[in-house]
Amino acid sequence: NSPPPEVDTNTTVLVSATVANYGTYNETLNVVYKIGDFYTSTRSLPLAPASSQLVIFDNWSIGQPRGIYPRKCSTLVSNDANPSNNHLTGSVTITVHDVGVIAFSDLPATIDSGVPLVIKATVANYGTFAETFNVRCFIQPSYNSIRNLNLSAGETTLVTFDAWTPLVRNNNLIECATLLNDANPLNNYQSENIFVVVRDIVAQAIIAPAETVAQRQNVIPKTQFENLGNQPAT
Repeated sequence: NSPPPEVDTNTTVLVSATVANYGTYNETLNVVYKIGDFYTSTRSLPLAPASSQLVIFDNWSIGQPRGIYPRKCSTLVSNDANPSNNHLTGSVTITVHDVGVIAFSDLPATIDSGVPLVIKATVANYGTFAETFNVRCFIQPSYNSIRNLNLSAGETTLVTFDAWTPLVRNNNLIECATLLNDANPLNNYQSENIFVVVRDIVAQAIIAPAETVAQRQNVIPKTQFENLGNQPAT
C-alpha cells in the first residue's frame, strides 16, 4: 500500500501493507516490512480465516541518498501451506528537489564607479523534478534583482539580472541565491567581492606665485593636488 513507488528525500512517509489469511484457522502472526538495509518494522496481529487487515508500520523518515531501493513485506507463520505468497517484493525510488547557483559569469575583479555592470550567474536544477522558482541577486545597500525560472531536471541556464551601477567604493559583496525550499540548501548561494575603483584627483590650491609679485621676480609655480580616490594615480 505505502510508500508509493517514488518518494522525496527529507520527508516522512507512511509505511503500510494489507495482509490476508487465506486459510481456515485463526492465526497470530508477525509481519515484517523491510526497505533496503536501513528500515525494518515488525507488527504482530491476530487474523481470522478468510479475512484481511491493513497493517500500519513505523513511519519512514527519508534521509538516504537518491536512488532505487528494494522493499519486502513478509508474513512469518510456521507450517504455512503455501509459502509462495508469504512475501511481496518491489522497489521504491528516492527522488529529490534540489536547485542551486553554480557561479557568477564574467564578473570582473574591479570596476570603475558609475559604470553599469550586467550581472550574470549560472543556475542548475540538480534534482529529479522540474522546478519553478525565483533566483535573487542582491548587493547592499540597494540593489535587488529577481528572476523567475522554470528548469527541467538536470537543466542548467545562464541568468541575466538587471544592470548594477556601483556607487560605493572599495569591496562590494555580490550575492546570488535560489529561493526554493529544497533538499540541499548548501548549494543555494554564491557570493563574490568586486572592488569598485574611484579615480578622483582634485586641485586644492595654487601655492605659487602669490597674488602679487615683483616685476622680474623669479617665481617657481607650485600647486597642490590631492588623490581622493582609492587607487594610486599618475
